[in-house]
Amino acid sequence: PYRNFIRREQSSFAWDWGPTFLPSGIWRPIYLVGVTGVFIESTATTVSPNSDDSWSVVSQFNLIATRTIGGTFMASIANISTSTVYVSVPLGMSSTQLTLTVPGKSVQLWWPNGYGNQPLYTLNLSWLPDGSSSPTTSINKTVGFRKIRINQDPTPDGSGNYFFFEVNDIPIFLKGANWIPADSFESRVSPQRIDKLLSQAIASNMNTIRNWGGGIYQQTEFYDYCDRNGLLVWEEFMFACAMYPRDDAFLENVAQEAIHQVTRLAHHPSIAVWAGNNENEAALWWYPESSKNRDLYLVDEMVLYVDTLRSAILSVDSTRDYLFSSPSNGPLSLDPYVLRYGNVYDMNYGDVHFYNYDFLCTNISEFPNARFVSEYGWQSFPSIESWKPVTIQSDLSLNSTLMEHRQHHPGGNTEIYNQIKNYSSHLYLKKILFWILKILFICHKLCNPFVSEHK
Repeated sequence: PYRNFIRREQSSFAWDWGPTFLPSGIWRPIYLVGVTGVFIESTATTVSPNSDDSWSVVSQFNLIATRTIGGTFMASIANISTSTVYVSVPLGMSSTQLTLTVPGKSVQLWWPNGYGNQPLYTLNLSWLPDGSSSPTTSINKTVGFRKIRINQDPTPDGSGNYFFFEVNDIPIFLKGANWIPADSFESRVSPQRIDKLLSQAIASNMNTIRNWGGGIYQQTEFYDYCDRNGLLVWEEFMFACAMYPRDDAFLENVAQEAIHQVTRLAHHPSIAVWAGNNENEAALWWYPESSKNRDLYLVDEMVLYVDTLRSAILSVDSTRDYLFSSPSNGPLSLDPYVLRYGNVYDMNYGDVHFYNYDFLCTNISEFPNARFVSEYGWQSFPSIESWKPVTIQSDLSLNSTLMEHRQHHPGGNTEIYNQIKNYSSHLYLKKILFWILKILFICHKLCNPFVSEHK
């Protein structure tokens, strides 16, 4: 209850698959930094193609200065390109921008897993004050060179719009999964654990990870791994399955949150798209308050996810597409931004989510033949290895107190049992079911004419 008023991991208040723990406190590193002269507080870097086959690497320096001071900002990729700009930095907080032009023939293209290699380059950003022989502040960032867009052009038959990703002008067949928090206590999620989980995605021939909007903005190691291994990241902002406030204080906080995260993440070539939230457009019909007063709540969402969030993102990064929500039918117009509002499960537009626990999961004819299915599946119990450390033998029964307590989806255990039809080995068979579903997912997508014709 009331999680929508608090900017913290939304699923820590419980979800159908997870418990309520509400961990609190500072769980990431915190520092005190002494500043003399000019300090580069942060940098936002984007990479975009030019019409002459060169690339623009644009970096915004966000600065703190203890006095007015002149000097030179430099951006360079060793042995490829260097750019400088002289600036008189004023006392206090300010920003300046520097563009590095990189010849196309000097770099190789970055590709998703299965489509090519993932060459990465070190971008050095530094500050050389007047009278100094060497930089006093320097930051390194890893960048890659690729074009990316979501093709939402009208289909030739007039039935709707496409929805598929193009990388370097090549349509990409996305194979992936949704990433929910790897632990109820994020402080226990180590870089090694992230590496292990994402390595399993690569071993499964995936090329995409959707960072689900009910979790957190992931730690740096998550995005670094995706950069190195060609996992496209569908990056959502952390709003999920709720109606959120639109008072000025909340909106200002959201704007600053978005600017901070986009500044932090924009240089990663793996990030393919920014998405406003998980299922909040769909949720307009879930709650009595919003379903009875739809227009008011829809205006609230437009103010939050378009006027505030989208504008904040564009102030830092205009190189990627922005999705209002997932699922959604996409925009009718980008300038001005006009949402194609309606049934978010329309198979002819945008992406859809699909859950139907009643039919047999191996019956592929029941799956939606949508433009893009960004989320669907069946519940699964954890593996027996996960259960053992926190259970006793009597807990391992379908109707045990523990099983009922941990199952937050109404009727969920019965639905799992109906899929398995054999409780005596259900933990093992449920994992077999997971792999069957993965194979069916690929078969289902191959049957979609609006994907297969662009393979």
